[in-house]
Amino acid sequence: PVTAPAAKVATPVAATSAEVSGVIKKVNLKHRYIVLDNGVRYHLAKGFEISGLKRGEKVQVTYTVKGKVHEASMVKAM
Repeated sequence: PVTAPAAKVATPVAATSAEVSGVIKKVNLKHRYIVLDNGVRYHLAKGFEISGLKRGEKVQVTYTVKGKVHEASMVKAM
């Protein structure tokens, strides 16, 4: 008898969070992201209070990477 190969099942990869410290180089209120001095754009969820973040402020960002997007879950002034 001929048997078909087993189907490959995609298993989801758990997103792990990471932390980075740096200086805010840009704050975009309309599109809800900040850019740190490392050149990376960190997107902030709706409901996240972005208006208190200022250019030149040193912060620590906790984030996850989803595809090519860095999603910040926490931004803390240092």
